[in-house]
Amino acid sequence: MSFALTLKLNTTKYDEAVLNKRFYYGYKISNVITAHASKQLRLMKRDPVYQELLSERQKLKVADASKKEIARINNELKVIRTSYGLSEYQFHSFIKIQQHRYKKHIDSCTAQKIASQVWQSVEKVLYGNGKRLHFHKHNDFLSMEGKSNASGIRYKDGCIEWNKLSIQVQMPKHGISGSPAFKEYEYTKACMNHKLCYNRIKRMQVGSRWHYYVQFIFDGEPPSKQNAHIGTGRVGIDIGTSTVAVSHPDGVILKELGTNVKNYSKELNRIQRALDRSRHATNPGNYNPDGTVKQGVKLHWFISNHYKFLAAKKRSLERKQAASLKDGHEALANEIISHGDDIYVESMSFRGLQHRTKETTYSKSGKANRKGRFGNSIKNHAPAKLISIIERKLGYEGIELHKVKTKTFRASQYNHVSDAYIKKRLSMRHTWVDGNCVQRDLYSSFLLMNSDVSLEYANKDKCNDTFNIFLKNHNDLILKMQNDGICYPSSFGLKYIRIAS
Repeated sequence: MSFALTLKLNTTKYDEAVLNKRFYYGYKISNVITAHASKQLRLMKRDPVYQELLSERQKLKVADASKKEIARINNELKVIRTSYGLSEYQFHSFIKIQQHRYKKHIDSCTAQKIASQVWQSVEKVLYGNGKRLHFHKHNDFLSMEGKSNASGIRYKDGCIEWNKLSIQVQMPKHGISGSPAFKEYEYTKACMNHKLCYNRIKRMQVGSRWHYYVQFIFDGEPPSKQNAHIGTGRVGIDIGTSTVAVSHPDGVILKELGTNVKNYSKELNRIQRALDRSRHATNPGNYNPDGTVKQGVKLHWFISNHYKFLAAKKRSLERKQAASLKDGHEALANEIISHGDDIYVESMSFRGLQHRTKETTYSKSGKANRKGRFGNSIKNHAPAKLISIIERKLGYEGIELHKVKTKTFRASQYNHVSDAYIKKRLSMRHTWVDGNCVQRDLYSSFLLMNSDVSLEYANKDKCNDTFNIFLKNHNDLILKMQNDGICYPSSFGLKYIRIAS
């Protein structure tokens, strides 16, 4: 187990110029190794022996063959893969030549870590759900790291030393006892007592400038500041694209994610339109008469200074929104785990929900419906981030987050009283249970809280035992939300829920 501590670097204009050059060289090295890996992957996939072995392995899996037979095929596939230079250590050897060109700026350890990151992407293509490798853009290449604190990017005597460049680390000031500054100072001091594994240099767009930070990667568990109080008992979380519903023995929670975060969507859309106009004005030959980009030819794009200024502003706003959203999720995660340590949530694929629909549907008037789904909602509320934070915080205490099987559990369809599954439209935000009108997401979280040990179904007996307590907590919350005068999202369906007095 490891954790990170991020501190700002006190850079001069000279330091920033050197670091900017090094990030450019790191981006070049990353794309060279990515191009090499893409080429070797294409060649390997065209190899008839490789294709034959893949087909044979698939047949053995379908026939439920012995593990020895499948292991034999895997070993033969590994031999072919390494013959095409597709292994992490072969990437390290390949990167030596590239690193030697920039040896005054990029050390061998940092170059090897860049190669290792590309190898992780190759593994996703070979063994995971990755489809192809992607190249970095210069402004999207945001970090470089070493392998240890003994060479390459090193921390020594309050400074980061990297190839004759020495930059002072901005340590928190002592502050008054009990103040936030004092707590930050104490936390940093406690972190520095851990074993330092390696260091990472990050850059973030702040306004029109890059600001540089160091991330210390320490061994072990973080100090107590990162660990929120964890309660005892069962908790069910129904996570949506923009909302979260939580049920626990002492009450229920229904919130919109990122309510305290300033939404920059309108401003970002305005900047994006300005970027498109600027790019079109400086590259008129790259567009068709209808305004679409020409296809099938290699285009050269000219970028104006105004375009660069707008792009920097866009990255800065995106960084601010992401950082604020993360802080809100950290606080919400602390609130959720304070109610229990036995937490159940559905295993959701938010990546699939981001994709546009393939089929074209039409409204009653004959107009084609939009193919966009939940991409913007997921971007602005980051539901998967909340789950990962909860999982991380529980992991510090050695507690596992239970992810129920969505296909069999079907929390949004099940009724524990009738013991039946009833499919509902997405627009229907309430359901009836034993004559009571309950909010759909809260009821789903209640069912998740009472999950069976198999994580495939809701335990009907547990639901019956705890439903009355849940119903009281549910009614209290819904009545409070209906009467407090706050405008809540329509997805809560508050105006359709009737609570019997």
